[in-house]
Amino acid sequence: MSSARLARGCLGLVQASDEQRLSRLRKMVTKNIGMLYFQLPASEDPRSVLYGRIGGPQEFDRMTEDF
Repeated sequence: MSSARLARGCLGLVQASDEQRLSRLRKMVTKNIGMLYFQLPASEDPRSVLYGRIGGPQEFDRMTEDF
């Protein structure tokens, strides 16, 4: 999995901080583990780490790290 696109902020104009990029990567890995290993379904809740309709890296910022 690539974390290259997680470095951009809103509309790709602003660089995300190192802390923000690490948080986004952690959430993406958590989501993939939850869905692929534990076979959990995608969520409709944008605050859930299992949210299924991620449109850009800034959407990871709204998520919590909980299933």
